[in-house]
Amino acid sequence: MKTKGLHDIRSSKNLLTRPIPISKAGRLGELARLEQEKDRLRTEMERWERNRKQVEERLLELERRSEILQKLLEETPAEAEERLAQREQPRPAKRWEEISLEY
Repeated sequence: MKTKGLHDIRSSKNLLTRPIPISKAGRLGELARLEQEKDRLRTEMERWERNRKQVEERLLELERRSEILQKLLEETPAEAEERLAQREQPRPAKRWEEISLEY
């Protein structure tokens, strides 16, 4: 694994080469530190997963947009005029529905 920054460097506190504590209190403390580190890593993994999903969604949006632009670049002038004419046609007015509210 390539080290990118201080976050990736393991401190002497985190190295697994340390001897196992002799006292019960030392073992409990080490166990608590390990659980805390596991929780931190799980939280970080969840954050990475959310970010990965957001990046994938954004990539899909960009791909769809690129496809639309590519189609527009490939259309003939006649097709472009027809598309613009369809956009300029008046749309029927939306009717509002009335609802009576009682307080």
